[in-house]
Amino acid sequence: MCIRVYAMIKDVNEEIHIIKKGRRITAAYFIDGKCVRHGNAKCSNEDTFKFEYGSKLAFKRMWGDPDA
Repeated sequence: MCIRVYAMIKDVNEEIHIIKKGRRITAAYFIDGKCVRHGNAKCSNEDTFKFEYGSKLAFKRMWGDPDA
């Protein structure tokens, strides 16, 4: 006797937003419109603001990178 189990796979909407407000960048991960994780990076006043660097740092922090 063979029993087959079929599971319905729900199609989910996933998005990552990179948001800049002043010298702070936030990376936010959304599933079906709900923010499920986020990470921040803030540039010191003594440093030169670089959007690309801050975005990468916020993205790594969002995923829990211990080296970020």
